[in-house]
Amino acid sequence: MVTNWGRQRSVSLGALLCAAVLNLTACGAGRVTPIGTEGLQTAEDEGRIWREARELQSRLDRSALIDEDVSGYVNQVASKIVPGEVKRAIEVRVKVMKHPAPNAFALPHGAVYVHSGFLARMDNEAQLAAVLAHEISHIIHRHALQTFRNVKQAAAVASTLAVIGAPAGLPGAGVILLGTVGALAAISGYSQSLEEDADAEGLRLMVNAGYDPGEAVKVIENVMRYVEQEEIKEPFFFSTHPRLGERQASYRQLVDTQYKDRGGLQGKADFTAKMADVFLDNALLEMARGRYALAHEAIEKSFAVESKNARAHYLLGELFRQRALEGDQARAEKEYQAAIDLEPRFAEPHKGIGLLNYKKGASDLAKRHFAKYLELNPAAKDRAYIEHYLREIETGRGGP
Repeated sequence: MVTNWGRQRSVSLGALLCAAVLNLTACGAGRVTPIGTEGLQTAEDEGRIWREARELQSRLDRSALIDEDVSGYVNQVASKIVPGEVKRAIEVRVKVMKHPAPNAFALPHGAVYVHSGFLARMDNEAQLAAVLAHEISHIIHRHALQTFRNVKQAAAVASTLAVIGAPAGLPGAGVILLGTVGALAAISGYSQSLEEDADAEGLRLMVNAGYDPGEAVKVIENVMRYVEQEEIKEPFFFSTHPRLGERQASYRQLVDTQYKDRGGLQGKADFTAKMADVFLDNALLEMARGRYALAHEAIEKSFAVESKNARAHYLLGELFRQRALEGDQARAEKEYQAAIDLEPRFAEPHKGIGLLNYKKGASDLAKRHFAKYLELNPAAKDRAYIEHYLREIETGRGGP
């Protein structure tokens, strides 16, 4: 379920309140047996939760939000974390979701989702392992069922209905309709005690898998920096923001006592090599929101993997062109040209140079690069716009 990493998604609840109150009051609260200790037997109410979770998973997986390119690597990391007895009971599968917010969530039947924005703010495989271990702990210990059986959640649903429905803010992302399971998590998350349980159990799982537990603390620090950079104050979308400091302290206490002087794998080289394209994809998402500092950070992380990356140079050119601060136009043209030098048949940088020169009235240069863009990309979706610019140049109406 959605956890304390943060949340920025739209939900549509419908008759959630009535259903939640009826279901929650019909069930008793209390601890449940972890998955894998006695095989897998689901109660009737848990069966309903799993059915809704599978429906939500189906909608998510059919959406354009899923990034399949790095799923193999992410699932390799998850496979190291999931205990053998749990693997025999359920299948845990991880998907990467294209969203800039640093978040991750787990559905109770074994589906885990990690936002690309979270991956872009990680430094190594151990940090990924910390996040996956935390989410997998929620699954193993059936925290969704415990939350669902807690009658206090009904009050949380009722008090939060008035603030639901803000858009995700991502072009083309659309609205994801969440059922009871997703809505309960999106509204109230897990209790502090369950989050602390998942932190402690997650550390144990990642250490057992051979990872450095100290990297778990850095994950929280990265999220805290994001919250500060974004100046996030909305209590709904980051309802656990005030608790980030508490979670940082909790992780630190465990690392300094239970895992004192315990090292392990960090895996920076493998992680950054696998995530180079994710860094750039997330830079595009950040630019679409006008978050140029975060986009620049992601592009620089990609350059650290491969300095001669034509796409990274192009995106940095786009960032400078769109940001348009003093000196940015010259910086943009330099990056576009670097992309062309590295990959002569790369069409998009020519469009970028064309737009820069069109804006400042350098018609001949604009015309040459617009024409080259269409030559290299004859099926361009924006072909009609570029041809319009060319006609304006031909008639002398182009430029500022």
